[in-house]
Amino acid sequence: MPSTPTLNLHGGRFSSNSTHRIETILQQALLNYNNSHQRSHSSSWASMVQVRNESTTDNTQRPPNVAPLLLTRDVSVSISETNCAVDSDHRSRRYSAQNSQETQSVLPRHTKIVCAIGPSCRDVTVLVHMLDAGMNVARLNFSHETIDYHTQSIHNVRAALALRPQKRCAILMDTKGAEIRTGTLINGAPVLLKAQQYLVLTTDQSYSAGHGKCISCTYQGLAESTYPGALLLCADGSISFEVLYCALNGGAVPEKYQKSLAPHIGTLPTSVPYIVVQVKSDGLLRERQNMCLPGVEIPSNMLPSLTEKDISDLMNFAYQQQVDIVSCSLVRNAQDVRNVRNCLKEAQQAYLRQQEQEQENEKATTGGRTAGTTAQTSTKTIRVHAKIESLQALQNIDEIIQEADGVHVSRGDLGMALPLYKVFLAQKMIITKARRYGKPVVTSTEMLDSMITNVRPSHAECTDVANAVLDGTDAMMLSGEVAKGKYPIRSVLMMARIAKAAESCVDYHDEFLSMRQLSLNGCGGSGGGGGVENNHSSPANDRRSRSEVIAASAVDTSFKLGAKLIVVFTTYGNMPMQVAKYRPGIPIVALACHGSQVDANEGLLNQLDSLSHGVHGWTYCARKEPTVNLEQKGTEPRIEREDNTDHLHSMLALKETMEKAAGLGWITRGDAVVSLWSRNEKKEAEKNNIEDSKERRQPVRSVIGSSEKRTNFTEQNRLAREAVKYVQSVNYYGY
Repeated sequence: MPSTPTLNLHGGRFSSNSTHRIETILQQALLNYNNSHQRSHSSSWASMVQVRNESTTDNTQRPPNVAPLLLTRDVSVSISETNCAVDSDHRSRRYSAQNSQETQSVLPRHTKIVCAIGPSCRDVTVLVHMLDAGMNVARLNFSHETIDYHTQSIHNVRAALALRPQKRCAILMDTKGAEIRTGTLINGAPVLLKAQQYLVLTTDQSYSAGHGKCISCTYQGLAESTYPGALLLCADGSISFEVLYCALNGGAVPEKYQKSLAPHIGTLPTSVPYIVVQVKSDGLLRERQNMCLPGVEIPSNMLPSLTEKDISDLMNFAYQQQVDIVSCSLVRNAQDVRNVRNCLKEAQQAYLRQQEQEQENEKATTGGRTAGTTAQTSTKTIRVHAKIESLQALQNIDEIIQEADGVHVSRGDLGMALPLYKVFLAQKMIITKARRYGKPVVTSTEMLDSMITNVRPSHAECTDVANAVLDGTDAMMLSGEVAKGKYPIRSVLMMARIAKAAESCVDYHDEFLSMRQLSLNGCGGSGGGGGVENNHSSPANDRRSRSEVIAASAVDTSFKLGAKLIVVFTTYGNMPMQVAKYRPGIPIVALACHGSQVDANEGLLNQLDSLSHGVHGWTYCARKEPTVNLEQKGTEPRIEREDNTDHLHSMLALKETMEKAAGLGWITRGDAVVSLWSRNEKKEAEKNNIEDSKERRQPVRSVIGSSEKRTNFTEQNRLAREAVKYVQSVNYYGY
């Protein structure tokens, strides 16, 4: 087999075609700007990016029913507009990055945005504006605050969503995990640490009066895991310490350090293990800052990934508040992910029992009358994401990605576990592997960090966001920028604009071809382990490969026909994620039935819409009238309740979907729409437990003709003929 160029292994994003496309877009943007201004301005880049300065700020009070912010702007204008709020005058002005037919429709942004909820953005009015600006996921960080605090945050998010019924926003619960953090400080005030000063780090958890001479640490084995001369990093590496002395059993502070620690020497908690460190550089230390012990492999028995606090939070919050995603911190291996999943199963069962008991009590109170729908929401499946933060996680990255439903590139903690000049390699490796396995990947930490205090991000931060999009990330996270920053709305708006501009520079066809070749070679993907050749030797591998073949075929069809939309009927969300893996570059509508499992399907669509690249979760109404089957004479009629795969019913739902997409400007009359619907996705979801010989097989039907069913490799043809789960069709809107 001919060797694949190195650049193509990254999804084809850095091919010569992509470079030419970027140059063409920039040149065309300049021409469009000059033409739209009737050559009244200079053609310099400075005049091209000049826009009217708006005085509107994030704190401006606007009515809750204000129209959503418009994000479909020209590439050059989007990059430069950091101070501008979008008002009615801006909405009336239309820009175009290209004069081609591909950009005539108003396409949505494919990359999703995760926002941490904190004091700066908990207000309902601010959350509404953040939804308009592009927020897709609300993240609740359980390393800070209480359950009551996060409960109120969820209520505010859902109140904001009630004012924006057309929007979706998933709730992400970020567990505290087995992280190492500093303790609390006196009055919560930051402490200024000076270089060369001595500092005591105590393992006394009750010590809450931290100050410039002594602070507490959450890791009980700190004195055992370190040694004199070891390096400790704090606050994402901005503050570093050198270990001077380790008191394994506590005891008095050595005399040579007492003078420097006076006058607090008598109040230091030295009855428990502690260490004495020397500060290496000046820094401002805040409460509960993360810490890292570079090069130290901490055993799981000393620092378990699922702590007692995590178990309590999952049992008392996850299903009670109907979160969509749980992100587990400091995952080391696949077993850590399984532990979280098992805990969620126990939480679901406990919640079911609680709801059943409440129903029984209600039934006894009302004399036998009960709605019977209280426990229905417990059918929802919460997805488990793994945060990659340590060297152990990088060593076990393949098994973690296969076990988890998604991964997070936590660059802050990785920057302390790895040399800084290698963090970008870890980011690209994790994103590439996650894409090969068809799992969503989130890039986080300091994406627009300067916007915590500044109204504009730095040029380097803008480039960092764009490069994450070009790397192939499904979502990006804003943490301190929105949780405690001065400009949360502008931060979201800026990230959305940069992502939209970066997406316009991607050659999605090159990317599709590269990913398809990687999947055929068995380099990751759901059909095999990372880097191990998949010879399709087992029925389970064949079934997994079949779903990929169908997804790849649908994306291939969309490129051949120039389709503007892909519609996937789904119940369990497997196929939309497979389609998103191949990056068609057009909207992917995941269509779920709004029928008997309302809450389960709504949760599924929240998960797909909020974190899968280019996927949008929509619902359609199930057929309510039952049909009677009288095929078997002499037997009682068999009533078929809701058949989600009925051809006529699916076509009606598809028609409604195309009408809605046309109303949003995604498609116009005559545009091709590729659709996939399942005959039995439940069996597809349980394919690993079904014997291959017992499966019923039928060929894939297509209405597009035999020429569109040709493929470049015989293996795909063989698997496609055996695939029975999905039907593929192509329709043209307006005909």
